Amino acid sequence: MLAGLRKKGIGLTDDEIDALQHLLTNVAISPAFVRRLVADHGTESLTESFLMRNAPSGLALEFLLRRHKGQFYRK
Repeated sequence: MLAGLRKKGIGLTDDEIDALQHLLTNVAISPAFVRRLVADHGTESLTESFLMRNAPSGLALEFLLRRHKGQFYRK
């Protein structure tokens, strides 16, 4: 997963894409942890793994977090 994040969305392997997608779809991983990883490594690889490369990075991250981590945002 970290290797995929460090590539900044360029030349990701299938295993790296799967790991990055699992990072957002796993219900046990909190949005805070994802934000911390993104703060260290950037959003490029995450948005690339979900085919959102042309969306603004902040907007794409918020969309992905609310789409896949919505249970953390509900009251």
